[in-house]
Amino acid sequence: MQTDGQGGLARKRTGSMLAATFALLLVGVLLGRSISGGGPANAAEPDVDATATRTAELREISALKTAVAQKCTPEATPSPTPTVEPTATATPAAMRTDLAYDDQWVIVVTSFSPVLPSGDPKPAGQFLKLTLTLTNNGDTALPPLTDLRLVDASGTSNTVDIKATNALVGENWMTPVKGGQSEDRAMIFDVPLDAGTSFTLVSKSHPEFRVAVAIEARG
Repeated sequence: MQTDGQGGLARKRTGSMLAATFALLLVGVLLGRSISGGGPANAAEPDVDATATRTAELREISALKTAVAQKCTPEATPSPTPTVEPTATATPAAMRTDLAYDDQWVIVVTSFSPVLPSGDPKPAGQFLKLTLTLTNNGDTALPPLTDLRLVDASGTSNTVDIKATNALVGENWMTPVKGGQSEDRAMIFDVPLDAGTSFTLVSKSHPEFRVAVAIEARG
């Protein structure tokens, strides 16, 4: 038979064991709640990773689409540069010292030089003597000498000085030339001193008649 002291000791031990067991259970419950409570937080991490992965995939897909679109889009072909054709420069027909006149006369310039006056008339500038060979291939005998003009480089037109021609050449310069014959004739022009040395012999009635003449250099 146990004594009261022994019974009290047994009751103390039993209480201590119950308290320890309860403490363990409480720790287990708290630990379990802690573990279960940390689950959603931990579960959120895969979602964050999945979102980042998805974002990266979308970026890659977008970049791939852009690259494909660039390859599929045809490059703009530059417009061909138009070839600039050189502008043709109008070149006057080569002038000759012999030229047909009015389908009848053939006029050949044989000499062109200054001439000094002897008495009257006096030149306003300088006298130039133009010697021609006239060939008559038609029926009209009168040569067209008074129709001729001497044009200088500035465009000034000079007519035959009839008085100077009569005085320096003689009055027979307008004598008719028979058909089929050729004769030499001379005319005097009074031109400005600064007219230069190159001229063009033209016709008032026939603009197509143009003969280049130059003052002969004297040695």
